[in-house]
Amino acid sequence: MFDYYSNLIEENTNDSSKLWKMLKSVIATKPKTSNVESTETDSSVIEESKKISQSFAKYFSKATTKLRQHITSVSSNNFKFSQVSETFVAK
Repeated sequence: MFDYYSNLIEENTNDSSKLWKMLKSVIATKPKTSNVESTETDSSVIEESKKISQSFAKYFSKATTKLRQHITSVSSNNFKFSQVSETFVAK
């Protein structure tokens, strides 16, 4: 599956419109909600807002790491993922 998306990213590197369209389809954004009251992990349900933020940060950090590992070459060095803080995720 990562090979598929890696190829799509490489194919659309020079067309930012197509690249973002593809990324949005992968992320599958939904309409904004007011607050996340709980989230389920592999081992438990988390209801404390700080721990929810930490859980999301951990999830997206792992996803970014996996993407980096599977994308071997991208012709543009202008596109970079960056790590975000728990505070940023909470906001």
